[in-house]
Amino acid sequence: MVRQCRVYRSFDIDSDHFLVLATLKLKLKRSTQPQTKHFTPNLSSLSNIDVSREYAANVSSKLKATSLEDQTLEAMWGHYKSALDFAAREVLGKRLCAKKPWISQATLAIIDQRR
Repeated sequence: MVRQCRVYRSFDIDSDHFLVLATLKLKLKRSTQPQTKHFTPNLSSLSNIDVSREYAANVSSKLKATSLEDQTLEAMWGHYKSALDFAAREVLGKRLCAKKPWISQATLAIIDQRR
């Protein structure tokens, strides 16, 4: 919304245009996009031999269940990706990540020393 607008004809700027000064009122809205939950598998559990064997068996059983002959490359990749994702959800589980504190303990100690 334009609040004030003024044209200054007296300024010589070597042009056939006039200088314009305007005051605007601008309303901004935060645009929110729907949150998609991203699955991150717990890959550290693959260091356990039993878990890695179970994961490999699960992936191979999922791939054997689908027929990949006479399909496009994109369809084959989709089947492969879904087999890996499904097996990771079943066997590995979701990675738990704790949020890091926004201020570290060392910074807090420095602040306390300055007081």
